[in-house]
Amino acid sequence: MTRDTCQSLPPRQSDACLACGSESLDLVEAVPVARIAELYALERSDGIGAPADAAGWLAAVRRVLGADVVRFDRCKSCGLEMASPRLAWPENSYPANEDYPIRWEFEQCLKDLGSCPLSILELGCGDGQFLARAKQRGHTATGVDFNPTAVSRATANGLSAVCGGFDQLQQHLERVGTSLAFDAVVCFHVIEHLADPDRLFDGLEPFVRAGTVLALSCPGPDRFTRLVREQQVGNRDFWDYPPHHVLRWTVPALGTYLRGRGWNVRTARNEPLPVIGAAAHIGCTQARRGGYVCAPVRRRCAILWAYARLAAAALTARVSGLSIYVTAVRRP
Repeated sequence: MTRDTCQSLPPRQSDACLACGSESLDLVEAVPVARIAELYALERSDGIGAPADAAGWLAAVRRVLGADVVRFDRCKSCGLEMASPRLAWPENSYPANEDYPIRWEFEQCLKDLGSCPLSILELGCGDGQFLARAKQRGHTATGVDFNPTAVSRATANGLSAVCGGFDQLQQHLERVGTSLAFDAVVCFHVIEHLADPDRLFDGLEPFVRAGTVLALSCPGPDRFTRLVREQQVGNRDFWDYPPHHVLRWTVPALGTYLRGRGWNVRTARNEPLPVIGAAAHIGCTQARRGGYVCAPVRRRCAILWAYARLAAAALTARVSGLSIYVTAVRRP
């Protein structure tokens, strides 16, 4: 942390942990907003290191955050890390090319839900990757997402999805004829974007009952992408900072938070490390950033080197797949 960073350090947005309520917080890092914007621009570059409108990204990030420095404070009790300023992309300025990958937890969740047909609500459904799989298993699945392009793709594929924010959940669900409690609620890689997760869970209350199952995932602190040096800002990947992610969850933090909201945690685990896939991801990301993605020999060498680094990390430190995955059941 430089002297200039210390001088422009914003105040804490919260004096207590949002997950467990502890007031024992430690400053863990502070990074310049300009560095976050620089990595956004490089991620959208032409593949040879030339930034894609770096000045435009800096202006966009500053417009959302209204600050030159972002800080993160960690709860000593549960490990939750909270950003200040804790501001995420608003609905009308979220990056338009956001992708919606098929995640490991999709199949794990469907396995956990069992074969009996259920009514499922997905919060943050994107273009319907999970909805389609749930429908194929015989479930009745409805999704909500604020990205109109993604929702249009989902509905074009015959899926039940509605566009809107979570703050007006009841109105959105009424538009697709749903007003009853669901058997299961799923929420993949959403909670890390929410400055106030209580608002989401407050809005869920009319749609859950005793026995409703909750499946939730978010990025984990031990994920393998932290080995991609080219996309690290400070302690984390560039996308793990505002205005993208505003909270960094741990398994203890998620468990504590859910229990406080009336849910009994059933399972909590890190995604297993997909060694071959992770090595390919790291090597290809480095090749793209280094401008040699079309050089097969050099690209393959990068993947092999990534495999070796992953093997070493697995021996000396914790390293896992991308996600933390938690399931819980609503208490009576």
